[in-house]
Order: sequence, then structure tokens, then C-alpha cells
Amino acid sequence: MTLYDLSRLGGDPSYAPGMFQVRDTFWWRACRPAIRMGYMKKPVKLPGVEGDGQDDLRQAKARDMCRDVLRWGDEQDRPKITPNSWRWLIARYRADEISPYRDVKANTRKSYDEHLARWSDAIGAVSLADTDYAAIKRWQKAMEAKGRSHHYIKGMFTMLRIVAAYGVMLRAPGADSVRSILSAMRFSASSPRTVAPTQDQIEAIIAKADDAGDSMFALGLSLQWWLTLRAVDVRGQMLDGRWQDGLTWTMIATDLSSITKVPSKTERSNAEPMVWSLHSLPDIRARLSAIPSDERVGPVIKRPGGKTYDRFLWSDLFRRYREQAGVPDEIKLMDTRAGAINHAKHAGATPIEMQHAANHADFATTNRYVRGRNDAANKVIDLRRTSAQRT
Repeated sequence: MTLYDLSRLGGDPSYAPGMFQVRDTFWWRACRPAIRMGYMKKPVKLPGVEGDGQDDLRQAKARDMCRDVLRWGDEQDRPKITPNSWRWLIARYRADEISPYRDVKANTRKSYDEHLARWSDAIGAVSLADTDYAAIKRWQKAMEAKGRSHHYIKGMFTMLRIVAAYGVMLRAPGADSVRSILSAMRFSASSPRTVAPTQDQIEAIIAKADDAGDSMFALGLSLQWWLTLRAVDVRGQMLDGRWQDGLTWTMIATDLSSITKVPSKTERSNAEPMVWSLHSLPDIRARLSAIPSDERVGPVIKRPGGKTYDRFLWSDLFRRYREQAGVPDEIKLMDTRAGAINHAKHAGATPIEMQHAANHADFATTNRYVRGRNDAANKVIDLRRTSAQRT
């Protein structure tokens, strides 16, 4: 489907079809032919305001959304899409204005797109009504035969369950049956990780960052550790052309006594902010205090020159300082949060305190981060032996 000038979409930085201005704000809307074909007609607000110097960013965002229209149009134009087939439902899930797909963040949509493309290629022509338990087991066994990991298989079928649920909302024939079958099935998950960093290991990594003059990484990792935060809630990330989710100076009290923030993963389900007191964390307060007052705007954690970190650079720095500190390679950046939770456990925190520190809706989620089950089991044996000897 040709709705825009393809050559200009790829090579003209000033080309921004669909972008329009209302007062000092900018918006984008799909072209009329696409709207008539069923593409969403609701305008999308573009970042920034008039005069903020972000014209290039807004124009790039408009071009990206035009490309989305073209991809959607190509899917609509394919004659092989049969109503109530998996390819039809996947296309509806991705394109419908009312789809839950539009409610998830850009990084989640990217992950979804990868799974959906694989499913569309593999089972697109299959009817929902013809999808029974035997068919689903064949798909599972086919993945296993290709050597796919438990993590991969579970993720793929979780995606299929999400799409089937949307089919139920659309009252697509066969969708309800498929969702029931998938809900009843259990797919093996990857073995849980059994390692987590100790306080000494984290402090050793922070010390190496300080030795390298990397005060921002040292501060960021300190915040992750003591506030039990995910890395993204400290360093932030670029989504939809703008930086978001990270810690900003507006979240820090002017006297550096507290931090108030809604963790990114729960901002949709629970908008109540967390408030962390820094009174018992003098090292973090000292690190924040060392940042010049005129630099206390925007993101807290940023590189020299003002640029922010992406997840790849943040992980690379963790590996570099971990190696310099002599911390085992099995300790990963993603284990930092588990390490903080286990540190709290060993310090005597109750399950509900650990759950709240991790900002989890229930302790079952927190429990997945708990390590040292072998140590706990052996401790129980010792307690039982001691008790038996007393009697």
C-alpha cells in the first residue's frame, strides 16, 4: 500500500506527513485513505512544544508512525489473510485502535512484534476453530525439536494466550476454546537463577567505578542496591523518541533527604509513588550533594556532556567494573535486585517488608528473587537435629 512518498520517508529529514500544530503543541494523524481502511483515526500527540528545538525529533517520530501505517497497510492488502485465522487475529491485535497492544510500552511492543511475526509465519493460515490441544502440542514439540529453550517456548505460548484473549473480546469463533486450552496447559520455565551479589561484591564494583572516575555509575548502582530498584528506574531509557522511566531531579527533595518515584513497571497498575528516606544512606546523599547545583536538572544519572545511558552501555560498565573487582562472572547486573532482596532477608526483614521494598503486588513475586534455598534447607535440618537432641 503506497500512501506516503517512500523515498522521502527514508531520506528527507524534514518530511513529516500527518504532522500538524494546535496552538503550541504538535500532533500526528494517519492519512485519510488509511483511516478509511480502518487504521486508527485518533491523533497522536508528539513530544515537546513550539520553540523547544525538538523539530527534528518530532519529524522523525511522524515518519516512524507513517512507516507503521505502511506496515499495517501491507498486512491488510495481503489476500491470503483469512477471517478468523491466526494471521487475521494477529493483524487485528496489532492494528486495532481498541487493542490492548496499544496500551503497552514501546519496548514491550517491540518484544511482542518479534513473537507475533514468528507465530504469523508459522501458523498464520490455521483457523482458530481448528486449533485444538493436539495442534498446540504439535507446535510445542516442533519448537523442542529445534532446540528452543524453555524460556523461549514459554514466552511464545504466553504471547499466543494474549492474542487468543483478544480474539475472545472480538468474539472470534474458536478463540474462547483456544484460550481455555492454553490456560489449562503448563509450559516449563527456565531453571531459576541461584546466585545473587552480596553487599561486599556490590561495594567492590562501586569502588572500581569510583577508581575509574565514573561517579555516575557508582551512584546509579548504589541507588539500585539500596532502594531495590530496577536499572531502568535509575538510568531510564529511550522510548518513542523520548527519555523516560529514569530518576530525575524533580523526584529528589531539595535537601536531598528523600526520593519520590513511581516505579516504571507498576505505573499503570499502581500509580502511588514510593518514597525512600535517604537519612540512613549518607553515602548516597554525599554523592548527590557532590553534583553541582546548576547540573541538577533533568535526569540524575547522565554521562559527561549530558547524554543518558542505554541498557547496553550500563551492562557493559557493570561487567567491566565487576571484572576489575574480581567478582565472579556468574554475577550479572540483572541479579542486583535479587541481591538486594536477599540482603534484606538476611538482615531480618519480614516477607511483607521484602515485598514492599521490591514494590511487588504479592510475596509470590518477591519469592522468585529469593536465593539460598539450600542453605535454608540445611538450617532446618540443624534446627530439627538440635530439637531432637533436647528431647
